[in-house]
Amino acid sequence: QRRVHGGVQAARHFVEHLTPTMLACIDEGVPEWQIGKAVISKDEVQVAFHWSEVRRLMWNLVGIARTAERLHMAKRRIEKIQREIARYYWNYTVTLDSLELRNITSVAEIIIIAALQNPVSKGGHCRLDSSPPPRLDSPPPPRLAL
Repeated sequence: QRRVHGGVQAARHFVEHLTPTMLACIDEGVPEWQIGKAVISKDEVQVAFHWSEVRRLMWNLVGIARTAERLHMAKRRIEKIQREIARYYWNYTVTLDSLELRNITSVAEIIIIAALQNPVSKGGHCRLDSSPPPRLDSPPPPRLAL
């Protein structure tokens, strides 16, 4: 029997375990978005600034060559950026750019946390502060006889 992909299994499990309260929420649908006291921003520079900052932070501190010190610095900075974005998000009307910025910052945080939890140099990333993996001596390449 063929195995079902994990995501499909999770979805089936969720549907099988829906409670009456959950079903009532689904039947009601998603309520209309309420902007509350948010106003249209006249200063979109903040969004562009944070986009640039997240890009530079990820490139310089969380790029291919990493250290724990850089990753901790990136984590502290991304947390500060997230607080600034949250303040902007709740004070001004939502735009596509502000949503993308909020989401890309969340992805950046996930990458940073994962990198901090994995001190091993593996694949496309290198931890400069970790010991190198043990080398396996390989036999010399074969010589061609002429």
